[in-house]
Amino acid sequence: MKNKSFARFSFLLSCVALVSLSFLSCTDILGARDNPVDLKGTAYQGFETVTNPEAVVPSSSDYGTSPFMPTLRANRLVGAEVYRFQIAATADFAVVLYTSDETPSNIFVPSDWTGFNMSTPYYWRVQVKSSGTWTDWSAAVCSFSIGPSDFGSIKPGNGTTITDTTPALDWGDIDEASGYEVQLASTSSGIGSATPISTTSSNYQFTTGLEPGTWYWRVRAKNA
Repeated sequence: MKNKSFARFSFLLSCVALVSLSFLSCTDILGARDNPVDLKGTAYQGFETVTNPEAVVPSSSDYGTSPFMPTLRANRLVGAEVYRFQIAATADFAVVLYTSDETPSNIFVPSDWTGFNMSTPYYWRVQVKSSGTWTDWSAAVCSFSIGPSDFGSIKPGNGTTITDTTPALDWGDIDEASGYEVQLASTSSGIGSATPISTTSSNYQFTTGLEPGTWYWRVRAKNA
């Protein structure tokens, strides 16, 4: 699970604002594997392979909207030892916020980066080590921004009174989600320790009856 954030609701219900991540970043033009032994193998078609370490750059097109941490991708260098990725608040990298550890892959997810703000543009760049020497950071940069995801029409909504003791919870689909998790508790303070219920669809039907009263629930999307 790369990145997940809950949106909270209640039936009879009190609502706590949903928190989720959306991103604009770089398109996948490189495929899903890096540094193959067989550079001409059909499994690796789609890579942009380079031989000049200084030519390693991030993909520079719009990634679109995603509720998950962006996947940073650089063109793949033949003979690369390691890559390093960097995120900044400005395109000139005057304020660097994050620098990754060295990684042998040209594909990287900054899942340990937590210092971001919502609805704020960020910029990233890459450098590579080849033959024991680091290149300069790439002059080309790619941007992304983080914003709240939209779970659409939540049912049952905040403050709703229902008579069904086996309610069906429903919310909007999230792009790129491979599944969802729901938490349910009889108090708003207890929801943080509630055992997550997994579902692959954007709804969940309770089969065991709930006790009459006020219940609180929240949902989050997850990817691979």
